[in-house]
Amino acid sequence: LRENDENLAKEIKRLGKRCYFVRSKIDADLYSMRRERKEFDEVAEMEMIRSDSVSGFVKAGIPNPTVFLISSFEPDRYDFNRLKEAIEDDLTNIKKRAFILALPIESVEID
Repeated sequence: LRENDENLAKEIKRLGKRCYFVRSKIDADLYSMRRERKEFDEVAEMEMIRSDSVSGFVKAGIPNPTVFLISSFEPDRYDFNRLKEAIEDDLTNIKKRAFILALPIESVEID
């Protein structure tokens, strides 16, 4: 967590807006950890990353932050769906329609 991240989050909270904390490239982090260690527990490592991120925001004076761990290459894994649901739940009906229309089409590839 960098000082600019802290300042931005504080200003968003001060304005009374919802703020989503997104940690991207979680797949790359987990891949590196997997290569470095003999024993590797993906769920435990993700919880440790999430916990470290939350504690960094709490130390910066941001209470109850919600942290999403995502991968752009694997959007069906990790917290991407939870992030979409959180954003959708916080939007008004008009904004919700625009948000849904702005999402990329998610379909299964047919072989």
